[in-house]
Amino acid sequence: MKINKKTDTLMVLKDLSLLTFGIGIVFALVGIFMLITSSSVPLWFSIIFLGIGLLVIITAKMTTVTIDKSSSKLSLKKQGLLGTKIEEYGTNQIKELQLRQSIQYYTNRGGSRGQRLVTNLYFVLKENKEVLLTSGSISGVGMWGFFNSQKISNEEKIGQEISTFLSIPFQVYRPSTVGEMLSTVKGAIEEGMAKSKSEQPK
Repeated sequence: MKINKKTDTLMVLKDLSLLTFGIGIVFALVGIFMLITSSSVPLWFSIIFLGIGLLVIITAKMTTVTIDKSSSKLSLKKQGLLGTKIEEYGTNQIKELQLRQSIQYYTNRGGSRGQRLVTNLYFVLKENKEVLLTSGSISGVGMWGFFNSQKISNEEKIGQEISTFLSIPFQVYRPSTVGEMLSTVKGAIEEGMAKSKSEQPK
């Protein structure tokens, strides 16, 4: 997601998942290639690849978020090959903005497991309804829980700008890194040892 326009009373943001389109195109091209050139690959396998690719391309959407303080309106326009959907809310309904990150695990073709960090921005309304703003940016996660800090900074920067623009709270929820977990365990052990020592008879 990026900010396309910003004035004192208007902010326009666009979110287009190029990764989603890219995955769809790759699957579709691989399916077409296998259909045309490979006689050793079963026909149904090629059709599955092509079908998945076309499905991803068709269902991918571009989201335009318009925040207009002069009319007190929040508008989300989601455009895709299947049509356009528009959602509108009053800016006075918004309680806070949240950035949420979660680690997803996957297994690649070689059988080894990997991790990726998915980041999303949500508006939380006063009736506790959630409005998703982003399609979910993805960053790589290292074996010790480290991730792409530049991507996270970009998402946080956008969140902070929206929060400042609307004068609403901005909450960030992240999964704990290995370092943070080790620090918590170390603190608990030290606290337990200190408590045990203080309870020993003198």
